Amino acid sequence: MAAETIAELAGARAELRDVLLEQRGFIDQLLARAGDPAVSAVQLVDLVEILERLDERRDQLIRLLREEASDVRRREEERSVRQFVLRALDEIGSPQNAGFLQEYVWARERVDLNTRGFGALRRDERRAWARNPKRRLAYIVSALGPEGRPLSRWMARSDWPLERRVVLPDDEPLLELKKLRALFVARRERDPDGLSDPYEPLIEKYGSTLFEREGPPVDDADGRERWLEEVRELAEAELARREAGALAPRRAAAERLAQLPEERQLWGADGSVPSV
Repeated sequence: MAAETIAELAGARAELRDVLLEQRGFIDQLLARAGDPAVSAVQLVDLVEILERLDERRDQLIRLLREEASDVRRREEERSVRQFVLRALDEIGSPQNAGFLQEYVWARERVDLNTRGFGALRRDERRAWARNPKRRLAYIVSALGPEGRPLSRWMARSDWPLERRVVLPDDEPLLELKKLRALFVARRERDPDGLSDPYEPLIEKYGSTLFEREGPPVDDADGRERWLEEVRELAEAELARREAGALAPRRAAAERLAQLPEERQLWGADGSVPSV
């Protein structure tokens, strides 16, 4: 790592500490003054706005430190962005969007992927396949709609069977449930000695939205575990129901797509698929 980068990161760590200490001071002031009727609402708003500005700076510093952690992990693992994406897709087992892949890889690998580069990554994959289709075991491709059109929102692996790469019109809740399943599996495999659980916030985010539930209690560890277990059971039951319901149309779509040339089976078709 270059000397100037090391100095920049050291400065970011020191500044983050200063920002956190300053935040703590303003929070203490806010707590003390919030219950004082002599303190005007304007003064309270001023303190909150200062805290918001400090939050923004803190988030900037945290992003810089995440980049540092990502660079270290990539050097240790000697893996490219495409390899991290392919591994994540393999573990999740279904097409997924860029935002979740970024969240999953950060929680799982402590590597922060830049999703803005995913479009270029897929274009590179297409060019590499065109040069030599057999050179790689798997390529990153778009999932396919039942008519064979590429769905750029959803990323998949080229070595999956067509049935797994097809996304039906009503599949979004199913793919959301598969996010939860992957997070619960990864959570069971996490380092128990870690300072925090990187999967809990994601499970809370997706579980609360899918099942329209309030989040788990903040200060009750047993209550949090009960909430997580309830969400896991709900997700497994709903996933099984939706998978069974989508099985026949998914197979039918895969059979139609299997009539296309290999290139279109992987990268998508512009026109319609002939009916069987």
